[in-house]
Amino acid sequence: MIVIPIHADVECTDGLGGQSTYVIVNPATWQVTHFVVREKRFPHTERLLPVDWIVETTLESIRVHRTRDELATLKPFVQIEYAQVERPGGDELPVEMLWIGNAPMVKEWVPVEHEYVPQGEQVIHQGAHVEASDGYVGRIEDYLMDPTTGRITGLVLRRGHLWNQKEVAIPVSQISHIEENAIHLKLDESAVKSLPAVPVRHRYAWTSDTDVDLVMLALDEQRAADEALKVLKQLKNETISVYHIAKIVKGQSGRASIEKAEALDAQYDALFAGIIAGLVELCSSDAAEVHSASADLPGQKRMNVRGTLQARNTIVVALIDDRWTAWVIEVLGEFDGQLTRQHVSEALIAQLTAVAEMAEPKRMAH
Repeated sequence: MIVIPIHADVECTDGLGGQSTYVIVNPATWQVTHFVVREKRFPHTERLLPVDWIVETTLESIRVHRTRDELATLKPFVQIEYAQVERPGGDELPVEMLWIGNAPMVKEWVPVEHEYVPQGEQVIHQGAHVEASDGYVGRIEDYLMDPTTGRITGLVLRRGHLWNQKEVAIPVSQISHIEENAIHLKLDESAVKSLPAVPVRHRYAWTSDTDVDLVMLALDEQRAADEALKVLKQLKNETISVYHIAKIVKGQSGRASIEKAEALDAQYDALFAGIIAGLVELCSSDAAEVHSASADLPGQKRMNVRGTLQARNTIVVALIDDRWTAWVIEVLGEFDGQLTRQHVSEALIAQLTAVAEMAEPKRMAH
């Protein structure tokens, strides 16, 4: 599944055309038919972009094979009609006549805005209220789509407030009906609460723009490391996106090994396996011959990661959503250890993979 790009840049062949604001679907099949695009050019008209114009989508952008001028020819999403209404008339009437209801009525034409949605289709607003069978449960945060069929498979619901927020995916089969700015479910509130949390922006495989950080806490005592692991698991229970945790320990020989490793979220398994294999080698004081591959880890101009890891006996490692990095570091700062943060980039993965691969022959010899 992929997340449908809302508030993403719409790139035309000759430059930035605007930004996506809504998605329109056929409610019978949940097929995406149009995106609503707010033009960059003044007066920033919102227009209906058919999906067959789209060449490629990412979380950040939608690329179309048309020009900005062609985009401007699309049908406006918000249309204005004029309706005739009656009101107490006469701009010169005294206020007393308006209050006692004796003022004559006059007719005038007033502009009325409405959203144009093709017949038989439905616009889904991000932020729309979600109503369970027994009451309000949250707002729509995102949409999940099967890229092979172009159909929406689920709506992502955000529940709670501030640190207690939780994102869950509601299958479209559990949607009863849709109204303007409201989606009604077949489920009751207790059933919605039982749905597992889903970190919507990161449920797919790792790519170069994934917002994931690697946080490492170097400690001298294993007991403190065990307490830090418990804290990280508790943060996960409080819906903070902690994906994987591990504890690396060093033996008397200076060789490091993984003592504990736990996936708190099923995604990023392969990614974390590669990261942890490289970190084990960096923590091993007898692996100097492989350290040249990691001499300049990305983003470490002010921090010697290798020296930090080798100087301590135990390393706690966590793979987390970078939206929560500052919060996690603040919590782990209560421990008497040294904290290191690395953004998980292609360069970091390449470096740690190289470290692990260079050490493989030596491990096999042992």
